[in-house]
Amino acid sequence: MRNSIQWKLVVAAILIMLMMHLIFLIGNLFGNANINYAASLVRDAEEYRFAQALTLINARKITKGHLTFQYQGGVRSQEKQPFAELDPAPGLTFSILAANRWTHEIDEYEPSYLLESSVNLLLAIEKDLNLFGTRYSYINATLCPTTDKVDRFSELVVLSRILPVDAIKKRQKNMDSLSLSCRTLLDVGSCIKQSVNSSLSNSYLVLLEDDLVADGQLLQYIWDIMIDITSVSSSLKKNLGAIVLNVPDADFKFSSFDAASLWEFSVYSLGFTVLILFCILPRRHRWLCSRSDLMLVCFTFVLSILIVSFIGRPRWANWLLILSRRKIFLYRSRSFGDSSSSALFIPSSLAVGLGKYLWTLNCSELDDQSPFGLKSSVIFDFLRTQNRDIYTVWPTLFQHRGLYSIYKNDIHDPRLLN
Repeated sequence: MRNSIQWKLVVAAILIMLMMHLIFLIGNLFGNANINYAASLVRDAEEYRFAQALTLINARKITKGHLTFQYQGGVRSQEKQPFAELDPAPGLTFSILAANRWTHEIDEYEPSYLLESSVNLLLAIEKDLNLFGTRYSYINATLCPTTDKVDRFSELVVLSRILPVDAIKKRQKNMDSLSLSCRTLLDVGSCIKQSVNSSLSNSYLVLLEDDLVADGQLLQYIWDIMIDITSVSSSLKKNLGAIVLNVPDADFKFSSFDAASLWEFSVYSLGFTVLILFCILPRRHRWLCSRSDLMLVCFTFVLSILIVSFIGRPRWANWLLILSRRKIFLYRSRSFGDSSSSALFIPSSLAVGLGKYLWTLNCSELDDQSPFGLKSSVIFDFLRTQNRDIYTVWPTLFQHRGLYSIYKNDIHDPRLLN
């Protein structure tokens, strides 16, 4: 009798779980049925952000103001917020590879995301200045157009009106006639060579692509990274080669989907607890159930975990960050995707050698290879030959803009971007 009740309870629990997931799946299918509609929402959001960036730039021009694109560190004001000091104060250089996508034939809808990414970076710098003052010894930002026809780069023309003249690093030679693979690597080498002026141990380079938009707290996150690097107990600084700052498909911000998944998992946990108690309470003189009962309970729990993992897994990383009271983690990586080099944090002393190496590569050996995947493999191979470690940051500090992925040579699913 008791066994039949147990089986009925288990079957009922499984049916409830499956029905719950079926309801969620049907809702998602109806909610995202029209892929063109989802794509239009992404495009509308892009145009809105573009208009915001352009409005901000025009407002600064009207008031004869300018965005803080570079500064030299000074004495911090007493009224600024306190922070963990670093001595000597580190220096930071941002270099954005401003690709004219029309010349690369990779995105006819949006030639460039340079305007949005640049303005977001400048606002992140200004936010850090307002909160903490000039705690960095310097912050420089450079734009490296990857085209010979700079005058036809409309976004660059707009930005040049509010930037220092030396912030734009043009190509050192004409390269439009070269293969895309060759141009890609030579552009990176040229950009690094012109942007990195210091080889001090406390200066760093952040190499970015133009379709990556910075988190609003980017400068705070980078400061936390530098604290980890320069801590007395850390061996990271000695062997640091690079830190990957952009991790695709790793948005750990809490969403309504996560809340629904957590609610589902709570139901499963409650059901699992009830089953355990149902097995244990009638046998108060035992700590565990009989073998058959235990196997039954374990099977139910494992089935629940599989359903959650493959259909509605939440991002538990949020809770790890909350419980640890840390904003960011670094972990060593050995395998990387093609887009891993889209945002890199590199010590300037190492970046100098990397720039020279890329600038002197033999292009004839690169023509038959994938240009953007090749960029990551060449950079990481160079770092490994220097016996340097490569780390990944978690959560990601940059978000990709646009539907097109130059690494997949295909569009992203717009339903996943809304």
